[in-house]
Amino acid sequence: MAIPKLTAGWKVSSYANSPDGIHSLINQLPEQAHCVLEATGSYSVLVTYMLSQAKVIISVINPKQSHHFAKMHLSITKTDPSDAVLLSEYGRSIQPLVYQMSNKSLMLLRQKRTLLRQYQKQRVVLLNLFESFQPLPLKDATVQHSLQQMIAHFQAAIAQLKAEINQVCQADFTEQYKRLRSIKGISDAVATALIETTNRCAEAWLSRLWIGQGLG
Repeated sequence: MAIPKLTAGWKVSSYANSPDGIHSLINQLPEQAHCVLEATGSYSVLVTYMLSQAKVIISVINPKQSHHFAKMHLSITKTDPSDAVLLSEYGRSIQPLVYQMSNKSLMLLRQKRTLLRQYQKQRVVLLNLFESFQPLPLKDATVQHSLQQMIAHFQAAIAQLKAEINQVCQADFTEQYKRLRSIKGISDAVATALIETTNRCAEAWLSRLWIGQGLG
């Protein structure tokens, strides 16, 4: 974390990426802080979520944006403190869009759909492997049984996830789900995919707000 001092320079601190560490970070933030952080997959979700819950204004930027900013300022040093200062400088100069955290239902829906896609890929891999063994003149019964068990396991898991996804959509995105399903040719799978996609796109419509404090 890098916070600009009232006179010049930066106050740089580090905190663990854990609930306790992030609580300590939040307690050290100045009033009306605007925090800027890079999107780093699952590693940035916890701090983003906790800052949002604490009503802290945040901007989540693509790492490519900060790397480009560093090149423009001829910054080549790569350390945690220098990265923190760079993000604060980026926030102060660029005034990035304020980030709005996904609501809980959308977060859960995304996780379920991500897991569903992975299960479907694994099922296809196992099916292809099973089919590749069929022309062999001698087949291992144990291998055949194991593959059939795993394929059945993924089929059951996929069916369960699809049911859970539909349940989330019908309960928490009721109107969207009804309207999409009323369109001829829109299946449950397509409807749930569109609900996730359209709600994700809606998050891009964020208002500009800059308070003048930065955090890396």
